[in-house]
Amino acid sequence: MSKKRKFEIHQDDELAQIDEELDLALEQLESANVTVGGLLEEMEAANKLDASTREPGPLEEEPEKDAKNEESAVS
Repeated sequence: MSKKRKFEIHQDDELAQIDEELDLALEQLESANVTVGGLLEEMEAANKLDASTREPGPLEEEPEKDAKNEESAVS
């Protein structure tokens, strides 16, 4: 069997400061996510409202005929 080594983790002031900065950054990201989520919900609601008030249009447009297709149909 392999011999297990014990590792000691030393947490100094610099690591604590980095941890605080990371926490602050995560809070800012969460705030931005909430803002973006709200905007997306507003856009979705507006799109649903727009779709319900829009008149139904043609499902498909007729493909444009080119000169070759017209000539072969005439022959």
